[in-house]
Amino acid sequence: MSYRTVVGRLSVGFLSNIIFVLLDLALLPSSGAAQTITPIFQAPAGLTFALPTGVGVDASDNVYVTGADSDNVFQITPSGTITEIIGVAGDGAGNGLGRPEGVAVDGSDNVYVTGFDSDNVFRIT
Repeated sequence: MSYRTVVGRLSVGFLSNIIFVLLDLALLPSSGAAQTITPIFQAPAGLTFALPTGVGVDASDNVYVTGADSDNVFQITPSGTITEIIGVAGDGAGNGLGRPEGVAVDGSDNVYVTGFDSDNVFRIT
């Protein structure tokens, strides 16, 4: 499965559960010259990441991506640090996360995640 979207200054693509990001679209040559795009994310050791479906970007250029089949959301910082910010346990108070498909970031950098199978929305501050 492959998918590509443009979010702000970022072009984000998914291919075989690997995320590719190209920063500063204005820097792309208009000549149609070949581009080299580097994979920036595969799940860290001990964590699972499967079926990326949603992507969001905050004001600091942190990228948030959902793993629909792995029931989690990761944050990728501009420096490359990868952190799982929510998993199948959800908020840890009995509200689990099932098949997250959407992620959005508001002007205050709150992250919102929708759970398709769990029929809920989480706000992560």
